[in-house]
Amino acid sequence: DIASAEAELNVKDPVIFSRTAKPIPLAKETLQKYIGVYLFGSMEATVHLKGEDQLMLDVPGQTDYTLVPVEKDKFNLKDVKGFTIEFNVNERGEVTGLTSVQPNGRFKADKKK
Repeated sequence: DIASAEAELNVKDPVIFSRTAKPIPLAKETLQKYIGVYLFGSMEATVHLKGEDQLMLDVPGQTDYTLVPVEKDKFNLKDVKGFTIEFNVNERGEVTGLTSVQPNGRFKADKKK
């Protein structure tokens, strides 16, 4: 995915075009399938629902992140550029884990049973 583009147009400062993903609305019932505890090795991250329509990611020692749905099973971290959460879903539609896509790599976590 292209995040931004820059153009030199013989002006003092370059013109930068930044891509902004358009959030898609999801019902509470759909968001509930992502709720759970995810294991990054021995570290546990928790996904929970705040209110009726706000999915949150809690990572120990960090702030709580608001997850913004942008595609099927894919969420951006609100106010954090370059970070995406992709939920792994099996053929039965069950969430089995997630992948945290960051500028420094992809980090997989299994959903705790």
